[in-house]
Amino acid sequence: MQLDKTSIIISERTITDLSDLSLIVMRHYAGPVFRFGLLGAIPFALLNLILTWPLMQYDQLAMSATTITSSEVYRIRYYCIMIGAVFLQAPLAMCFVTYFIGQAVFFERQSWRQVVNAVLARAVPVVTILGVLRLGLLSYIPLAIMFVDPQFRPEIELTIYLFGMFLVSYCVRAFRPFAPEILVLEKSPLRRKKVPFEQQSFRQRSNWLHATQYNDTFGSHVLCTIIAVATVLSLCFGCIFLSGVLFGAWDWAFWMDLIAFPLVLWCVATWMTVMRFLFYMNSRIRTEGWEIELRLKAESERLKEVLA
Repeated sequence: MQLDKTSIIISERTITDLSDLSLIVMRHYAGPVFRFGLLGAIPFALLNLILTWPLMQYDQLAMSATTITSSEVYRIRYYCIMIGAVFLQAPLAMCFVTYFIGQAVFFERQSWRQVVNAVLARAVPVVTILGVLRLGLLSYIPLAIMFVDPQFRPEIELTIYLFGMFLVSYCVRAFRPFAPEILVLEKSPLRRKKVPFEQQSFRQRSNWLHATQYNDTFGSHVLCTIIAVATVLSLCFGCIFLSGVLFGAWDWAFWMDLIAFPLVLWCVATWMTVMRFLFYMNSRIRTEGWEIELRLKAESERLKEVLA
């Protein structure tokens, strides 16, 4: 690995430039990015499908309800729950993509086994932060409750799921979005050992990286949200258009809810992971002069080889 020779030029860019660059990166690494995205998303997607299956019985729920009797309302409810689930689970599920793209920047070719082993080696801090503290795995608690009792329960779906989990997680990511990169790429430990020159803990590293750029991270997070929403709508209506052209079915059928909508959400989550990594690179360049650090480290490695 030559740290001063990268597939992406290490230089500071604007938000719009990074958005364009994310599409170029997705096109160049489309195959491995989507393969690793599927590898991480399939377990979560299957479990989501099982737990949300009772919520997709719109007509039965509407007939048995005493307050809300419109099947369309239950359909919208399912969309909101699925969006929240994918949003909460995506950072944890996309750790393989995060690691792969972080290595690919330096032309480091990683096999499937290397990527999986590298991420699994960080399983404890990743699950602790992304799965528990950032609610990736805890999102299954309200989903399991709704699976047992699929009728609309505002005390769970509005109070716990929407306000207590989704909005809290959204605000945390708006100001501290780079937890996956710190855990998987920088390999920061959960706790810092009392040893001189020891690597910073996750909390210390997160404070250092985010403290001076809350405005930038919030702005980029809002931009990514707008882009993600527009992309999800575009892809969903594109699926309906293809269905209409190929099969003559122009309505939003049940298969859209069962297959197409979750698939679109996970595809967009994969793209947002690549975009977040580019924002992470830009943040390190702005706050730490990362391009200079890489050049110095590259020269240090060359001197070691010469002296050896």
